[in-house]
Amino acid sequence: MVTYNAIVIGAGTAGLSIAALLGNAGYKTLVLEKQKFVGGRARTFQKNGYIIDYGFHTLRGSYQKVFHPLNMEVHRARMPLSKGIIIEDRGILHKLPKLSSFFKAKTLTLKDVNFLIRHLARLMLSDPAHYFNVSIKQWLNSIGASPRLERLFKLISLALLICPFLERASLGEVILNLKHLNVTGMGHPEGGFWQVHQALIWKLNKCGGELRLGTEVKNIVIENNEAIGVQLADEEIQADLIVNSLPVQKLHTLLDESLLNENYRNYIKNLRPTAGISIDYGLSEKYFKEVMFLVPEPAILGSITSNIDETTAPKNKQLVTFLNVLNLETVQNRQKAQEKLKRLEEKMFTLFPKLEEKIEWKRTLFLEMVDGVELNINQTQDKRPDVQVPGISNLFIASDSTCAEGAGGDIAFSSARLCFDRIMQTKNKTI
Repeated sequence: MVTYNAIVIGAGTAGLSIAALLGNAGYKTLVLEKQKFVGGRARTFQKNGYIIDYGFHTLRGSYQKVFHPLNMEVHRARMPLSKGIIIEDRGILHKLPKLSSFFKAKTLTLKDVNFLIRHLARLMLSDPAHYFNVSIKQWLNSIGASPRLERLFKLISLALLICPFLERASLGEVILNLKHLNVTGMGHPEGGFWQVHQALIWKLNKCGGELRLGTEVKNIVIENNEAIGVQLADEEIQADLIVNSLPVQKLHTLLDESLLNENYRNYIKNLRPTAGISIDYGLSEKYFKEVMFLVPEPAILGSITSNIDETTAPKNKQLVTFLNVLNLETVQNRQKAQEKLKRLEEKMFTLFPKLEEKIEWKRTLFLEMVDGVELNINQTQDKRPDVQVPGISNLFIASDSTCAEGAGGDIAFSSARLCFDRIMQTKNKTI
């Protein structure tokens, strides 16, 4: 019987990352994926010459925590901000980095800019953890910010945290991610996230690991509060350690709930993910010159993906993705979700009257989980679940809903690295 040092449940970004790191360290690693494809919520597919990610995705800097130890690199198309970012405010379109139209339309005043610079400078010099429990709305009220600055911070929170809800978005998480973004920038993997996942699979295979698709884990086998393997439909596979890379909200479905501390169990079950409606458009020509698009109401985050990475669309055509960030409860209510979809498209076609006639195809996704956790004041880095499950030895977590730093998919890479480091510390041995 083949035995393994590690079993990883799930072949998304975090799962493949931790598997490659463990394989590189000498652990004979098996990855089990329920679906017949890899990538999870960052999977990629091709259509008529387009390379399309599943929803809205960017590549920030945390991938380096995984790829550098593996002596590999990702070909990242850095976001060319010089092409411009479109910002809508009360029906008026502005284009960053130019500020003249902001002043002309009174979207911002010079007083606002000076006020913002002064307060942001203080924040950037502070410890983000001091502001984890402070919502953006709370902070704006405390400094007497104008409604204009409140609209601006809604866009900042939307772009950085995928959370436009200022009454609960964490100011500390904004500071933390602003600091990281200032160093690493933002971009897109050339050829889509498929390239990232294939590189990690290549490393796993080279290190003697194994990936099984279409293989569902029924439950994690626990004996005497120790994870010893997994149960499939027709066999049990044992290993020295188990890593769950599914969203931590699903952990309780893979084992006897009574083994988890009640407070921990209730917390992970009720973690709030980001959610929304995503629309991809394949355009018959290059309609947009810019790279990003931000609207405060409804909260829309747009990426003109093929202006960042030209390989994602056929020559002289364009790939565009719009994400309307919503509360989870709204997406779960299909009637309300359909109303939001209609509103989203009406907004786009009003702002860009010729857009509709350029559409060759579109794909709509109702996403109950965009990212594993919303970075609100109740789910900051210091409060999110650890990468090691309490009370059960040899059971670890690598997913974008853990206490690893970052936002969105960035947490997946950070979590994999944090999980790997913890395993090395815990095991303290060479296999």
